[in-house]
Amino acid sequence: MSSSRSEQPGQPAMLSLHEIAALMVISRNPSLPRRDCADLQCLSREGLVDLEKVDGGRTKARVSESGHRFLSQLSHLWDDDRF
Repeated sequence: MSSSRSEQPGQPAMLSLHEIAALMVISRNPSLPRRDCADLQCLSREGLVDLEKVDGGRTKARVSESGHRFLSQLSHLWDDDRF
């Protein structure tokens, strides 16, 4: 996951396909509690999700404003005829 990445100051880390998929799942199921995982931690560090601890040691993730912007920009790629 993201721990092996070399991040440059001021530049967002490149997300893996798995992290992008996790963000998409979270956007569709915001109330679904999850166990802590590397994908959630990466998305949180990038400011794309907000994490909240809930009962049983689980984590509730919500897509942040930045995360919604990211998903919106990503959706425009699928609408582009070049792809």
